[in-house]
Amino acid sequence: MPPAFQDLENVPYREAERILEKVGLLSEFPEMGSKMFFAWEGYRQLIVGNYRVIYEVVTSQRVEIAYIRHTRQKL
Repeated sequence: MPPAFQDLENVPYREAERILEKVGLLSEFPEMGSKMFFAWEGYRQLIVGNYRVIYEVVTSQRVEIAYIRHTRQKL
């Protein structure tokens, strides 16, 4: 299992469902998240409730999820 999906094990069930729903949209709309800067240059973030999905656009139809973290956690 990819590390980002292991992050979901610590997320409440309903929140995890919402995250997976939004992540599913990324293949169609890979730029829907905001660009990140500095150490995270080249990555984008998508905020879903209290969680941050950090991902990289690989191709126009493929993204790689790097992390799923609570917004209070440091990156």
